[in-house]
Amino acid sequence: MDALQRGIYFFSALQASDGHWPAEIARPLFFLPPLVFCLYITGHLELIFDAEHLKETLRYIYCLQNDDG
Repeated sequence: MDALQRGIYFFSALQASDGHWPAEIARPLFFLPPLVFCLYITGHLELIFDAEHLKETLRYIYCLQNDDG
């Protein structure tokens, strides 16, 4: 019971006032490129994104790409 109570206090201290848990990996760019890569490799890219949505998603990734790739 003590471990459970400490866990509750720990996560309560991390939680923001609006209810979410902020993290450095919470940005869309952390999750979007691997999603696009996986969907492309498995052949499901066109099932998830229509042509216009795919074009905008790839443009977004390209515009935020670092100079080294």
